[in-house]
Amino acid sequence: MKKTLYVFIVLLFVFPVYSANYLYVSYNQSKNISVIDISVNEILKDIKLPCIAKQMQLSPDDKYLYFTGYDTNSVYRIKTKNLTFDSDFVSVGYSPIAIAIGSDNQKIYVANEKSKNVSVINTADFSVAEEPIQLPASPRCIALSEDNKKAFIGLAGQKGIAILDTEKLKLTGILTFSTEPWDLCVYGNKLFVTNEGISSISVIDVKKAKLLNEIVTTDSPRGMDIMGDLIYVGVSNGIDIFETLRYEKPASIGVDYSTYDVVAGKTSVGKMVFVAGYNQSDKKGKIAVIDAELNEVTSEIDVSGQPMYLEIKKTKPTPTPTDTYTPQPTDTPTPQPTFTPQPTDTPEPTPKPTPKLKSTKKIKPTPQPTKEKDTSMIKEDLTGRIMLENEPVKNVRVKAMYKHSEKIYTTYTDSAGRFTFKQLPIGGYVVSVEATYLQEKAVAIVLNKGKNPDLIINVKKRQ
Repeated sequence: MKKTLYVFIVLLFVFPVYSANYLYVSYNQSKNISVIDISVNEILKDIKLPCIAKQMQLSPDDKYLYFTGYDTNSVYRIKTKNLTFDSDFVSVGYSPIAIAIGSDNQKIYVANEKSKNVSVINTADFSVAEEPIQLPASPRCIALSEDNKKAFIGLAGQKGIAILDTEKLKLTGILTFSTEPWDLCVYGNKLFVTNEGISSISVIDVKKAKLLNEIVTTDSPRGMDIMGDLIYVGVSNGIDIFETLRYEKPASIGVDYSTYDVVAGKTSVGKMVFVAGYNQSDKKGKIAVIDAELNEVTSEIDVSGQPMYLEIKKTKPTPTPTDTYTPQPTDTPTPQPTFTPQPTDTPEPTPKPTPKLKSTKKIKPTPQPTKEKDTSMIKEDLTGRIMLENEPVKNVRVKAMYKHSEKIYTTYTDSAGRFTFKQLPIGGYVVSVEATYLQEKAVAIVLNKGKNPDLIINVKKRQ
């Protein structure tokens, strides 16, 4: 009987029950969440809400879909079992825009845009856990480290990324590498940040809080997700795909509309990528369905309104059961008396004087802000050439404004029209040429880790 029971348990472990194939869609101004059945790519249900929902996230146990009520300053939830709105809610700060749930399903962290703080919610009783943690600027997005010990909050404008210690509920530092962050994604020990303002993705070491690289994207990178060592990024009229290791771009996919949020994962219908989009000309919302094996848009789902955020349950890898999960009674070792230590064989410990530690001299770690800024950033040379009607322009001033801090660097061209900025922090720049006889010319560029191509700026004479 026991053996049969053990086998039954193992079979349940090997063959998990998948939840329904639902994609959840929230909208920019509409008070509803659409539920799409991705097995047929059709809207199954529109759930009416008392608010405009912004970011959504499924609980780790898939019982609830939590979302922020932007115009009611609250967090709500939907019961995924029967797709019904739960009337219970939690009041948070002003204009909650983003949400992150711990992988242990104990806490929910809510980024409140207008009150410039983070609220913490207990999932057990769905109530506010602590006083809001104040931020130096309005939050735009939020993500948790894989161990739930840190929360990363993208701040609007050029204010960077705030780091929150989730155990002490205190800010420990501000990373100044980001400009207009739209989305955050943690993958192992790396934090990826889409910078809508400078068309790049910052790659940050989670443990060291150090910038690793800056990836150049197509214009307006927004939503982002990672699957199988590939980064899928919604950009202006398309999707950019990058590798998480070498940061190379193996593919891109074009669409005929602006894109917003992106979700990707191994679902029960295969490896899929979903992209929220909106066609400004005909005012129609779209959900692009991409087959990740083919890197092709295989379907487009029409939705009412402007879709902004997406959420989907992702199939997690099923652990392979080992022999330890099917214990057999005959395998249990019989205790032997020889393994029991005898008191007579244990030598009597001789008391030794131990140095006494004075309590007044105990060194206690004191939390201090970790401000890994310019001094910890990777630096590279920025080189280029100024040309006028295919001729080099010598002895003109060239400026490079660092978009992350608005710091300006200055140099001059040589006799061959070449210029070099030595050891600049990697990131986004606006490079401009200044001379009384030349028309003003400015070019945006992202300086990356490693060798960068020369920036060629073609200028014209003033009329």
